[in-house]
Amino acid sequence: MKKSGFTLIELLAVIVILAIIALIAVPIVLHIIEDSKKSSQEESIKMYAKAIEDGVANFLLRNPKEKEVPTVPQLKGEHYINYKGNVSCEEEEIYQNGKIYLSKCTVDGTKVLYTYGEKQKKSYKKYITLVTDTGTSGLSVGDEYTYKVNATDTFTFYVLSIKGDEVNLIMDSNICNDGTIPTSSKPCLYAWHWQTQEWDEDDNRYGPDIAMINLYNGTKGWINVPDMIMDYDDENNKTDDTNGYTSIMTDETTKVTTITGKQNKTSANQTFGNTTEPLKARLPREDEVKPSDNSLCTTSSGSCPMWLVKNLYYDTAFSNYCSACVSKYSNNQNNGITNIYGYWLLSSYPGYSSSARFVSYDGSVLDRGTSDASHYGLRPVITVSMSDFS
Repeated sequence: MKKSGFTLIELLAVIVILAIIALIAVPIVLHIIEDSKKSSQEESIKMYAKAIEDGVANFLLRNPKEKEVPTVPQLKGEHYINYKGNVSCEEEEIYQNGKIYLSKCTVDGTKVLYTYGEKQKKSYKKYITLVTDTGTSGLSVGDEYTYKVNATDTFTFYVLSIKGDEVNLIMDSNICNDGTIPTSSKPCLYAWHWQTQEWDEDDNRYGPDIAMINLYNGTKGWINVPDMIMDYDDENNKTDDTNGYTSIMTDETTKVTTITGKQNKTSANQTFGNTTEPLKARLPREDEVKPSDNSLCTTSSGSCPMWLVKNLYYDTAFSNYCSACVSKYSNNQNNGITNIYGYWLLSSYPGYSSSARFVSYDGSVLDRGTSDASHYGLRPVITVSMSDFS
């Protein structure tokens, strides 16, 4: 009697065939699942964008006299966006023409490469409001503005310098590394550079690393301020190959800013920011507060205009050496912060390798040891476009 069944060879052949089918089918199925997931994520972002667009339309309908489009945080804060999904984007822009741009989004906790809309040059003029004009025609150094740097904070700035289409604004106060304004009980004093090991007499070769780190932390939440693209060579160290740091540069693609020093070891270079959180502000340049025409500050006491020393404490105990300073800056004794006598500049000091430059409460530009955090803080400078003021 003959028994029916599969031979071992036949079974192996069936297994091989099934394996081949699996090798072909599984990637196709996984690809279909991935495409479906991607399509679902893109659809979620489109629905989120549509909710923002509807919120803009509803906002303008209820505020017919409003000529500027709102921001996404503003729409969310005033409950104009009706969206229940779990989408958040690091870049959320509403342009004056009503177009929406969303990128670096997360859908249900997963990072998504999909970008909605096209990125346009953003105008910041809706955040900038003129307070006082120096009286000269056009935009001028010393003009006072308020700037709504994010959804909750509005600070006062002065036009510090103008270079082509770029306008540099300096804040009227120092800032803490948590984004708050200093007080007498919390003066927020910082070193320019701090020795991490033994005393290093050439410590300004490391640049303003501690100052920059704290300024970065204090201003990184300024979402309404353009990214800071730095291209700075230390003004006081253009030829010395021994002392002083070299430069601070920003990679325009990655937005990483690097301080390069004369430390003779690349590991000592300090970087700030990353591809998602670039710098928003910097320290003032020395040639901005002390231009070659001496139109603002010099090394002499009392030479700085009032707006460059606002909210610094003028101690009248030192009035014997500068009687003119008393009448010019005496209100800073009452309105200033008792512990803060100045703010750091970007430049080192060539005459002494462990010193850096700062603006003093007495209206002069001086030098101080880079590790000295006893009376010195950080005053942010931001850069906007000339067209943002039109």
